[in-house]
Amino acid sequence: MKTISISQLKTHLSSELKLIRGGQSIVVMDRDTPVAVLGPYEKRNELVIRAPRKPFSTTRPALKLKLDPVAWLLEDRNSR
Repeated sequence: MKTISISQLKTHLSSELKLIRGGQSIVVMDRDTPVAVLGPYEKRNELVIRAPRKPFSTTRPALKLKLDPVAWLLEDRNSR
C-alpha cells in the first residue's frame, strides 16, 4: 500500500486518483501519522424495501393473553 503526505496528495491528486481507479489503495499521512486510507469505490447492494406478499395481520396473528401481568410478576417473584 502506497503512502503519501497531505501536501503531495494536494499537488498530485489527479495522478493519485488514477492509481486508485486502477485498484491501488493509498494511505494519507500527516507527518508520521496515518489519517486516511483512499481506495477504489466498491458499489454496495442498496437496501430494497418491498411490499409484503400478504397483509401483516395474516402473517403474524395478534398475541392475545388472558393473563394478568401483575399477578404473573408477583407469582414469579414469590417463587424465587
